[in-house]
Amino acid sequence: MLSLLFTNPDLKPFPPPGRCPAKLAILAGLGTLFLACGALAAPPNFVQSNSSTPSTPQSQVTVPFESSQTVGNLNVVVVGWNDASAQVLSLTDSEGNIYQLAVGPTVLTDSPALSQSIYYAKNISAATAGANTVTLTFTKAAGYPDVRIMEYSGIDPVTPVDVVVGATGNSVTSGSGAVITKNALDLLVGANIIWTVTGSPGSGFIQRMITSDGDIVEDRVVTAVGSYSASANLNTSGAWIMQMVAFRAAGSPASTPSPTATPTPTPTPVALAYVQGNNATPQSPLASVTVPYTIAQGAGDLNVVIVGWNGSTSQVSSVADSKGNVYQLAVGPTVLTGPPAFSQSIYYAKNVLPAAAGANVVTVNLNAAANYVDLRIVEYCGVDQVSPLEVSAAATGSSATTSSGTLITKNATDLLVGANTVWTSTTGPGAGFTQRLLTNDGDIVEDRTLTAAGSYSAAAPLSSAGPWIAQAATFRTASSAAPTPTPTPTGPPKTTPTPIPTATPTTTPTLTPTPTPTPTPITTPTPGSTPSTSPAPPSSVSLSWSAETATTNPATNAVGYKLSTGFSSGNYTQVTDLGNATSVTIPMQKSGSTYFFVVTAYNNAGVSGPSSNEVSAKAP
Repeated sequence: MLSLLFTNPDLKPFPPPGRCPAKLAILAGLGTLFLACGALAAPPNFVQSNSSTPSTPQSQVTVPFESSQTVGNLNVVVVGWNDASAQVLSLTDSEGNIYQLAVGPTVLTDSPALSQSIYYAKNISAATAGANTVTLTFTKAAGYPDVRIMEYSGIDPVTPVDVVVGATGNSVTSGSGAVITKNALDLLVGANIIWTVTGSPGSGFIQRMITSDGDIVEDRVVTAVGSYSASANLNTSGAWIMQMVAFRAAGSPASTPSPTATPTPTPTPVALAYVQGNNATPQSPLASVTVPYTIAQGAGDLNVVIVGWNGSTSQVSSVADSKGNVYQLAVGPTVLTGPPAFSQSIYYAKNVLPAAAGANVVTVNLNAAANYVDLRIVEYCGVDQVSPLEVSAAATGSSATTSSGTLITKNATDLLVGANTVWTSTTGPGAGFTQRLLTNDGDIVEDRTLTAAGSYSAAAPLSSAGPWIAQAATFRTASSAAPTPTPTPTGPPKTTPTPIPTATPTTTPTLTPTPTPTPTPITTPTPGSTPSTSPAPPSSVSLSWSAETATTNPATNAVGYKLSTGFSSGNYTQVTDLGNATSVTIPMQKSGSTYFFVVTAYNNAGVSGPSSNEVSAKAP
């Protein structure tokens, strides 16, 4: 056991409000920290995390929030598992918070098969330490489930999700693919599920956990609109899925509401039917592609837009049409990093305005010219005009058949739309589907009408085996019963949290470390005969330290600790925010390497004190 002991004998009070000294004394004789005065809104903050990684197939997994939870905060749940057939049936917690899907399920159908999704619960209820347990239920026992839970403060309690992205690949680095944020101040949460072991977070990200299965959760706060992605370094090359969700900070400008078209009233619901389709497949790189609806469009119909392209770096910056209909993302972007590399997304516009033949042109803009863009548009009538989208799924693979992965519908009568982007060529629709478009690039749009709730997927045969992306989305028909409103969680009344102000720091917790000897690594027991596809790290080291003694001035007290890790003395390449924990176990996956550690405390303004004494441990 490695013990880092901190004391703090000389805390000094903050100066009177309104004053900002030019420099902040950290510890006499050790140096000073120069600060700039300002009144910036505080960014979102990490609160706590936990995980559960059962090593046998499970149909249900539980994991508690071990510290107390604050009303109005955000819960994030990442779930990955080692197969392509099990699906998440339900996600709940003890406090009755409502979880929604942010991204996924993203499915890698190859051998090995992997699946992952990220969920969130906004504006949560308060809970005492250990009182709130998250329960995740699968449709069948899932292989090696890895469930990770996090809590964050300072997130928009009404519309938290800005944008999402997910990708798959087989390499020594996992990456979510890039996406363009729409909000200036965002929290980016990235997570992966991998076949090997994650070694470290991507550039600019803070590691929140690497589970015993080797899967990471990392985050960072960004302060400007732009193109962002999450990545993580693996110890060895292997298959992976990685996803990222951008959450809007509390106090962010309200999202622009989607305008609602006013269709001509009809006495009875229109029967579900395919109306028309069209496509454009330019053979040179383009950053903007257009395609018209060639026949007249009916008021209140549904437009569906599928856009795929060859590459993993370009991103869709906008989808619009001549009539001003508002397009929303149904599924994607799903990215296959290759080589070859592909990307695809499905968008939809509900309750569209009427248009004469050829008068409505769809335009898709990308942030950079993309190769072989394949833009497909279809129109349907008889779809729910208020809440049409029910569920969606996406998968990647390399085989002679594409498949979206399985989705579970809850509505009795749905329209299921499937589409792919392929390296070879699609030869026709899957069983039970009707082919609507098969483009010059060999990519399909197919659909079928479902008459009962259940488990479905969209498949299509190829001319020969090759890499592919497949997606599917289900849309509720106009005759469907109204969806059940999202219940309000039980417990204390919710209030909209006030964004956390940035304190004007004038002093910071001062740490006087007590030197400790070099630790002896704690060896992880050798696994039994059951093979582990996401092995536990070969060794680990446990670190602990004494909590700072609180003073009468809360602003000068330590509220959390950061662990810095490196592979040479004084050179730290990884910083992990541990929240208010005073102990941690770190996997040491680089055999024969010496790990170096220091700990720093920080106050409620985020200002860190000096580092503790450095300690080290060598992995066997």
